[in-house]
Amino acid sequence: MAIKTTDSLGTPNRTVSELKLDLSGIPKSDQSQVKEQIGEFLVEQVLLSVNSEQSPVEGEKWPKLSKEYKKKKLEELGSGRADLELTGDMLDALTFKNTKEGIQIGFFGDQAWKADGHLKFSGLQNNCPKRRFLPGKGQDFDSKIQSGIDDILLQAKSDSADLTKSDLKDIETKGDLYSFLKELFGVESNAEAKFAALASEKVRSKLESADLLGLL
Repeated sequence: MAIKTTDSLGTPNRTVSELKLDLSGIPKSDQSQVKEQIGEFLVEQVLLSVNSEQSPVEGEKWPKLSKEYKKKKLEELGSGRADLELTGDMLDALTFKNTKEGIQIGFFGDQAWKADGHLKFSGLQNNCPKRRFLPGKGQDFDSKIQSGIDDILLQAKSDSADLTKSDLKDIETKGDLYSFLKELFGVESNAEAKFAALASEKVRSKLESADLLGLL
């Protein structure tokens, strides 16, 4: 799996999920930029899931609003949706920071306590229902988000692939090509190998010049 939640923390000024990324095959000079891409992608996906009243965390349920709170939201906002929006301050503060092994995604400031009220990372109880919109330790994002992260990492590996014309000289069949590409990109399926090859203009150009592009 390309991303793992190694820890989670809930405090009054920092509530975060600690994520470890598999950056193998990506040059160190490119890793910071890849982390930024993944962080931006995750913030976007989390907000989309919350807006749809769904948890982006695998296996987590999304409770409906209580009758009392729904009435309050309807009176103040004209909406009775369970989208964590009342003032809008908390979700506006969702962000990420790069770490040595990946990223931290969450809240770094005065909205952290409010986020922990829903996430329950600290274990403290309050009157908020648990809505896990960030994964706790050992939890995973849902398969759609995981797939998006895999695509970002595969794109990065593809862009950094060291491929020369001589590497392709002995390839004659579709099977030869896919075996070579899977080893080159460190993937297991033909679909992943094809995606990586076509995602990189450099690799695609090399395959085309060797008359191998048609085998994909």
